[in-house]
Amino acid sequence: PFARISQYNNPVLGSFGNPNTTNVFYHRFTSQWGVSTMLSDVKENNPTFFSLWGGVEDIYESARNGGVGPTILSSSALGMYLDTIISQINTEGVIANIPDFTSFPFYTLVPWNGLDLDQGKTDSLNMTYFGSPTYTGPGAFYLGKNGFMIEDSASTAPPAGYRKMKEGEYILLTIPLDSMKCNKLGSFIPLPDRYVLDSAEVSTVSQATADYNMVIAAKAQQYGLALVDMHSYFKTVQSGIKWDGVD
Repeated sequence: PFARISQYNNPVLGSFGNPNTTNVFYHRFTSQWGVSTMLSDVKENNPTFFSLWGGVEDIYESARNGGVGPTILSSSALGMYLDTIISQINTEGVIANIPDFTSFPFYTLVPWNGLDLDQGKTDSLNMTYFGSPTYTGPGAFYLGKNGFMIEDSASTAPPAGYRKMKEGEYILLTIPLDSMKCNKLGSFIPLPDRYVLDSAEVSTVSQATADYNMVIAAKAQQYGLALVDMHSYFKTVQSGIKWDGVD
């Protein structure tokens, strides 16, 4: 977890003492701090079978930071890293693809239109953003459910730099929910971009996922690996699973 595929063969990942470059998990069991790599440690064990789920972090590091994190690695670069890893291990195994981010409640639990307004709050917000409590033009607030207000530098219509969320956009669970409930975050105070995946960011993440999964499927065929369809699997557990009689 939290290791990008470009780091699988990088000894810095297992170094000690630098939280900006060290993986929180791998540095605890690397065979030699700052020397060994994830790939070299795997090879030293002479495996007869391996499972590889690479590329997840290369997309999700950006997604979980509201699309303002690092640029997503290109699918062609992903393919080259997979070639390096698979050819060096050179044994039987399975390779898994990338799930759709909408399969996870981290992105879907807080509804985009959870701003539920009474008439007084409706009038107050229209007055704040549009200068009139009876405003009914584009972006107006109405009684009942509304999209939360978010930062959007591309928005030029009043109010410039801000707008209401639209269906198909997502609020991350890194959002300070207490501030949403008690301190007007998302209404009088727009949600910062780092807490939201807007439509453009959703498109980027979804396209990257589709591109990665095409590459992973091709590599499974090229190297004779079994393909584990995690993209489909996670869609089957969105409504929950039953374990030992408990939902």
